Amino acid sequence: MVDSLGTGAVLPIYVVYYRDVAHVPVTHIGVLIALPLVLGALTAAPAGYATDRVGVGPVLALGSVLAASAQLVTATAHSEIGFGIGLALLGLGMVGVNVATATLIGRTIPRPLRQPFFGIRFMTMNVCFAASGALVAFYLTLDHPQRFRQAFLADAVSWLLALTLFTIVLHSRPQPPRVLENVRASGSELGAAAPSRGYLRLLRVSSTLPLVTLAFLLGLVGYPQLNVALPALARYEGASSTSIGVAFAVNGLVIVAAQLYVVVRLQVVRRTRALATTALLWGSVWALAGLLGVVHGPVMVTLVLALCTSVFAVGETLLQPTLPAITNDVADDSDRGRFNALTNGAETSSFVVGSLAAGLLIGAGLIPWLLIGLIVLCAGAVIVAVHVLEPRLPRGSNGVVAAPTTSASVDLA
Repeated sequence: MVDSLGTGAVLPIYVVYYRDVAHVPVTHIGVLIALPLVLGALTAAPAGYATDRVGVGPVLALGSVLAASAQLVTATAHSEIGFGIGLALLGLGMVGVNVATATLIGRTIPRPLRQPFFGIRFMTMNVCFAASGALVAFYLTLDHPQRFRQAFLADAVSWLLALTLFTIVLHSRPQPPRVLENVRASGSELGAAAPSRGYLRLLRVSSTLPLVTLAFLLGLVGYPQLNVALPALARYEGASSTSIGVAFAVNGLVIVAAQLYVVVRLQVVRRTRALATTALLWGSVWALAGLLGVVHGPVMVTLVLALCTSVFAVGETLLQPTLPAITNDVADDSDRGRFNALTNGAETSSFVVGSLAAGLLIGAGLIPWLLIGLIVLCAGAVIVAVHVLEPRLPRGSNGVVAAPTTSASVDLA
């Protein structure tokens, strides 16, 4: 989570830094921001292959070094080409870190603990984002542009520090021989066949395509719309930057407050049903967003925005523990990196498509059609989760555990 402190410091300031400090045209900023997403989507598959064939450690190390280098380049660049190189390095580094980290968790965390671990990790990451974001908000000012560069340098240091801590921990504990998960106990569909050198083996798994499709659909109606469509829609309806800032702060607070409770409740819920609930919640968010064109006054606009981001946050607390848990439970150690790469690539691709679609439709004044389209896609995600993916998932991979026997139960009365 050390790197999350640095990332949380720079994540909100990219656009401000490019526009107000480096004086990059707004039309070019959109292209720059899309660059790491495009590269991440294109290189997810090679990152998964490398994780399985070379190992988690080298991929994680390379990704961290690339991410640190990206922020060093961004801090010292004075041209759009320099910023583009920095963001390209960031995209390449992040995909390696994301795939390797998810694979590492899948290999080292026991099956029953994976889902809670992913949920608590997401909550901790949001705490780090909020803490560093608040600190940066008080520290950065356009009167001192060098402070923006210092924030990017601090992020570079955080990546290297996180890598150093990971290396120390990795080499300070004994490493037992790696034992592949027992197929029958884990619910893996891949059997005991010899590891493949490509992705063909994954195509034999009946749940692969539905899982990747669901990841793409939830990505399409999720984060790109929260980060692009909702603020743009709010500004279009006259909302102030303060109202938008308050709404996003509420989003983080709801995640931190609700995640632990949700993690506990998810232990008795099918993961596919949790993902379907996420889609339903996000569909209601885009229905509520239509109220921005009806309500008047800064207070009412802020309340509607905060309601949207709050409901969205509840959906996030359901999504973040369950999707990676399913991904790692249907895989075995020989293909875990590639499974994580598939879902990561689907999500990253959806961010690109969703951001572009939202920008084009809002720019063309087709906001009602954008919201209707998002609601329809959310309904589609519910169908894929419950009627397509669920029948193809082993019970264990879907979070369904056998009830304890009477002899193993404890009478607390």
